[in-house]
Amino acid sequence: MFVAICILLVTAIGLMMVRSLIPSRTNQTVIPQAKPVIAWLESSKTSDLDLFKTVWSSRMIEIRIPPENNDERWKELLEGYKQSWSEEFGEYVISDFVFTYEGDDSEGEVVIEFKGKKYGGLSVIKEDDEWKVNER
Repeated sequence: MFVAICILLVTAIGLMMVRSLIPSRTNQTVIPQAKPVIAWLESSKTSDLDLFKTVWSSRMIEIRIPPENNDERWKELLEGYKQSWSEEFGEYVISDFVFTYEGDDSEGEVVIEFKGKKYGGLSVIKEDDEWKVNER
């Protein structure tokens, strides 16, 4: 029992350390507007449902997550994005991406570049001093 508790504790501490390192794993300074996009990519890759839930604006949650069966809907969305990102980027690491921002201090688009290829922008919005993804 003691060994199991120690393993759980070490795992939990490790996960907290990994989350705190997300910005430092890139070769660039992470712009604040890109943080939810990075969290989206990381949570989809690692199936981290708790992190995935922090990505979205309140508007997107209202539109996409029904009050009934919301746990199942969150899981469906996470699995869908996990598959989509994997198909698009293969086995990616965050340092393969470059993020730029076009917009003002409350909303705009984070433009993604992956290994030299530019992709369209993702809408983000600032809610309660935190940036959130604001599109489907």
